[in-house]
Amino acid sequence: MRVRSRRRAREVAMQTLYGVDVGRVRADWAIEDGIREAQLPPDLADYARRLVVGVQTHREEIDRRLSDLLEDWSLDRLSAVDRAVLRMAACEMLHFPGIPPLVTIDEAIDIAKKFSTAESGRFVNGILARLMETSEKANWDPSQLETPPEEEEPPEPEQPEPEEEPEGSEEPEPIPEPTFWRIREPKESEQE
Repeated sequence: MRVRSRRRAREVAMQTLYGVDVGRVRADWAIEDGIREAQLPPDLADYARRLVVGVQTHREEIDRRLSDLLEDWSLDRLSAVDRAVLRMAACEMLHFPGIPPLVTIDEAIDIAKKFSTAESGRFVNGILARLMETSEKANWDPSQLETPPEEEEPPEPEQPEPEEEPEGSEEPEPIPEPTFWRIREPKESEQE
């Protein structure tokens, strides 16, 4: 059975993480808006949601692991796009056991090149290759999985506790159109 490419789901997840980081928008609203705009089918929409929730759930660990790999840099100094790509790929590598690590790295490189710069692709490759070496996927062997990698679903990440609203608070205002934080698609003249 051939699995549909998850590239578009990863792109929507990365754009959501970018929006949450830079635009300070709510992740649950941003992911649903991204899914609707991209017209993702249900299986890819679910994968994008799992990536976003996974990054939120494991963000402290992900940021610590990535920070340990950055030499003479801090995670905050990276471009917001590169930071979102690295967080998403690190989550997939560390917490989605059925995804081959080289697929995660290749997808992250391509997304970084598309939404950031060609140099970002090399940078993302170097960081994620080092992360793979220090992760459980360093010696990844698909034959050790209970189900084939193509059929395995990523684990359901724990849902973060919703923030309690003070008594008497009103319904939140609807989120404005998030066009202010969307990453623009490269123009044909900017592509290689």
